[in-house]
Amino acid sequence: MAVDFLNNFAKDQFGSFAKYLGPYIGSLFLFLLVSNIIGLISPVEFKMFGLEFIPPFAIRPPTKDINVTAAFAVISITLVIVCGFAARGVAGWFKRLLYPLPMMLPFNIMEYGTRLISLALRLFGNILGAFVLMNLIEGLLPVALPMIFSLYFDFFDGTIQAAIFVFLSSLYISEAVNVNEE
Repeated sequence: MAVDFLNNFAKDQFGSFAKYLGPYIGSLFLFLLVSNIIGLISPVEFKMFGLEFIPPFAIRPPTKDINVTAAFAVISITLVIVCGFAARGVAGWFKRLLYPLPMMLPFNIMEYGTRLISLALRLFGNILGAFVLMNLIEGLLPVALPMIFSLYFDFFDGTIQAAIFVFLSSLYISEAVNVNEE
């Protein structure tokens, strides 16, 4: 069911490029999903009634590092540009930068940079914020409260953030490969 959903989504979004972009979108979603929710299996430091348990290791979400989110944003924006070249040709892609008016060139170029920054910082900020809030909650009441909030911050929020990143990436790529919009 999941593979059929992905194939249909890719076909609807990317048209003839679906065969090439579907696996990327699916792999990106799975990697981000696992990266965002991997903190659920991390052991927690526990201090109560004079007893202390300090785990020998802790699993931190890779997407909590700006380098990981920036790398995925660079890959997605590079894919947008490459797919734009493939769909429109080099001259057609540069012509698209002049749309709707030639004086829009600097803004259309700047749009790629803002998309890159937006993708990277949105994912990084949300995952880091959830991580910080979970540490504060664990420090406040280490027994029951972290289990409840972990379902939201680690699982639900991590799933939503992976879906948002993939949706925005596919939206940007779809915009680049659909030549019938003008």
